[in-house]
Amino acid sequence: MKKNLMRGLFGKVSVTRRSQWMKHPFISELLQNSWDASPDEIDDDTLRDRVWKNIETKIQPKERRSIGWMTVSGIAASLLICLSVGYWYWGKGADSSAIDPKEYIEFIAHTTQTYQLPDSSKIWMEPNSKIRFAKDFDNDRSVWLTGNSTFEVVKQHGKNFRVHLDDSYIEVKGTCFSIRQDGSHFNEITLFNGRIDFVQTQTNEVIQVNPSQRIVYDTQNHTVKLEEINHCIDWKNGRYIFTDISLEKLISYVNQTYKSNITLHPGLKDTANFTGSIRNDESLDEVLDKICYTIGIKVKSENSRLILYN
Repeated sequence: MKKNLMRGLFGKVSVTRRSQWMKHPFISELLQNSWDASPDEIDDDTLRDRVWKNIETKIQPKERRSIGWMTVSGIAASLLICLSVGYWYWGKGADSSAIDPKEYIEFIAHTTQTYQLPDSSKIWMEPNSKIRFAKDFDNDRSVWLTGNSTFEVVKQHGKNFRVHLDDSYIEVKGTCFSIRQDGSHFNEITLFNGRIDFVQTQTNEVIQVNPSQRIVYDTQNHTVKLEEINHCIDWKNGRYIFTDISLEKLISYVNQTYKSNITLHPGLKDTANFTGSIRNDESLDEVLDKICYTIGIKVKSENSRLILYN
């Protein structure tokens, strides 16, 4: 009966204000004494009268002034509302996080955007991707990501950086990597430089990822595959940097990134390698124009495919 006492009688009180009242020494003492003194079988009216009597008896003018921001009726409301949760607060030993939850900042990229976190780390976000992180980010460098983004993480000694995905997370050591979640049940994490650990929370399996490697995680079957990319690729300030990469490997990377279907004419196998950069916000058409101009080749569309040829 105590647990349900006077539920809703005094309307809604904010979580923050309730937490402040419950932490006040005077209110805490009154509430604890009233709770301890009331047997389980006592009815609501009797317990309500007892609380009011305690208020009238123990709150002297001097004490009222010492807590000036709280009126007698406010104290009564806080006591009765707190009694409705008193069973688990004192009896069950719940921690303060259940009363005062952590506050978060959320950001959604409606176009290709760059977001800078409080520690100066940058996130290059693709359209419709979303991030969430605690307002107290300096003490909890954790980011929850939905969608596709590339991270440039600033290293801070003793403060690791985490990116949370479905039922896994990435432990970052100060590095640059991209994450793709294109609506399928595969998460792809590609590391450009530095080091990350991929952690599957269900099994606590930890996989170390080095540069030029990619993790492919199946969120349905909970399987993890570590792949070698073998591309001469880096990332800097929103650009993919390619150094003397073969056309075959470059197009393989473009197909993977843009989910495209580009093939090479047999005569292009020995074409000169590509050195250059591709911005993260460039469209597929812009990328193909750049590749064709740099190497001196052409592109055509044929049967839902794009074909590069001389």
